Amino acid sequence: MPPAVTVPLAPPQEETGMSGHRTGTTTDTKIFGRITEMTGEERQPREELAAGSIDRTTEHGRPTRLEAELDQCRHLLQQRRAHVAADEDPKEARVRPIAQVEHYRS
Repeated sequence: MPPAVTVPLAPPQEETGMSGHRTGTTTDTKIFGRITEMTGEERQPREELAAGSIDRTTEHGRPTRLEAELDQCRHLLQQRRAHVAADEDPKEARVRPIAQVEHYRS
């Protein structure tokens, strides 16, 4: 399986659709914050491997689950933004199962 590519997302900015629904809300900020946090956690084992602090087996152990959770968060944030762009309520966005969003790219 090829390594996951981390696509940086811009921090949420305040936007309002014609119906008055907003992105850049606390929920968007929390989702983006979690993505940022997990991206750092995802890099840590790779950096430790490069520094010789851990072996390859240890490095491969954690990222799989973390990458799947990152995919879920990215997809949720994109859904919320799509709802606003379509003048719909971003609260209608739902976390999708890992199997559905696995290897998701924004």
